[in-house]
Amino acid sequence: MIERNRNQSHFPGNPDNPLTPKEIEILRMVAAGYSNSRISQELFVSLPTVKSHIYTIYRKINAPNRVQAVLWALKNLSHRPVK
Repeated sequence: MIERNRNQSHFPGNPDNPLTPKEIEILRMVAAGYSNSRISQELFVSLPTVKSHIYTIYRKINAPNRVQAVLWALKNLSHRPVK
């Protein structure tokens, strides 16, 4: 059951969005220009945790870097309000 749900979208209405709510929150912070260190401080998590989330985001959306991840977010998350 876990393996089956792992690959499903967390937003059934939008199959193009494979991100969890926490990953979306972090991606929005990246898009706002936050550094990994600042994201770590804002979310009260360690820097390696932030880096791990960002790596996972890149992998899920097939983005090689922050710029491409932000462009993906603008295209795929623009209908949701930004923090």
